Amino acid sequence: MKFKVHEKYKQVVNDFDYVSKRLGTSLPVVRLILIRFVIYILLVVCIYSCAPGYYSYTFSMKESSSPKKMVYENDTLFLKFSFRPMGLMIEIKNNFTEDVNVKWDKLNMEVNGLVKEIEHTQVQLNKIFLEKPPSIVTPKSFCSDLIVYAENIYSEKHSKKSKIFLKHIYPARSNSKGRQVVSHLKGQIITLYFATQINNVDRCWVFNFSLDKIKTFPSLTWIYDMPDKKVSRIFQTTEK
Repeated sequence: MKFKVHEKYKQVVNDFDYVSKRLGTSLPVVRLILIRFVIYILLVVCIYSCAPGYYSYTFSMKESSSPKKMVYENDTLFLKFSFRPMGLMIEIKNNFTEDVNVKWDKLNMEVNGLVKEIEHTQVQLNKIFLEKPPSIVTPKSFCSDLIVYAENIYSEKHSKKSKIFLKHIYPARSNSKGRQVVSHLKGQIITLYFATQINNVDRCWVFNFSLDKIKTFPSLTWIYDMPDKKVSRIFQTTEK
C-alpha cells in the first residue's frame, strides 16, 4: 500500500534534514524525533476529541440594569434569575405592602420564538418534585421556582419505585456526540412571560434572555483550579 505524502510534510522533513546537517546530528535520529512528535500530536488530538467536554454558559437579561446579573427590581417585586443545567431558577421577593398573587398556570416561555410547555419543580436532597410554589407571596417574603421543559421530564423504576428525572437543557458536560448540540445553543433567545395579580389587577412582565457565550473545558481539572465564583458561574451562570 502506498501513501501520498502532503507537500507540506515533505517540506518539514527536508527542513529537518537541513537542520540535522548543520547540527551534525544523524538523519535517522532527527526523523525519529519528528515521528515521535507527530504521534504525540495525533494522540493529544484523539484523546481530546473522545473525552467528554465541560461547559460554562454566559447569559444576559435585557431588562436588568446589570444584564449579566439578571436581576430585576422595582417597588413591587425583586426577581433574580439563574439558568441551571435543568432549567430556569426564579427567586421572588415581595417588596410591596400587599400580597402578590403569582399566576403560575399562566407563566409561559418561548425559545427562539417557539412556545415551550413548562412545569414547575422543587429539588430537595437530589429528589425532584413536580409542584408549584405558593401562589400568594406575602409582603417581605420569598419563594423560588425551577422552571423546566415538560418534554424533558421522564421517569424510571428503581427498586419497584418510579423516580422522576430531568434531561439537561444546558448540560455541564457531554460526550463528543453532544458537542454539536451544545454549540447550537449559542445565540439562543429565551422569553419569559411572568403573570401576577396585585390588588385584583392583572400584570404580566416580559423578560428577555440571551445565551451569549459557551466556554468549553477539556476536563474537570480546569474547573477545580478556578476560584469559587467562576465555578458557581459554570453551573449557575448568574454573575459575571
